Amino acid sequence: MIAVLDGAVAAVEKSGAFTEIGKSGGAGTTDGAAWLKAETQAAEIMKSKNVTKAQALDEVFQNDPELAAECEKEE
Repeated sequence: MIAVLDGAVAAVEKSGAFTEIGKSGGAGTTDGAAWLKAETQAAEIMKSKNVTKAQALDEVFQNDPELAAECEKEE
């Protein structure tokens, strides 16, 4: 499971999707919205619990299976 999440994190980081936020003016699109939400929640967990990004994403997906399913659809 962690290997799958690590792969997902690597894919998101390589995609450059988060470098474009606020630049392209693409407000209203849902492309990557679930991943953005998951990444935001994971960042908060990383700050509060001192865990890796993969561990934080794993916790996010365990606590919110619907969000995990949305992220899976976006891949």
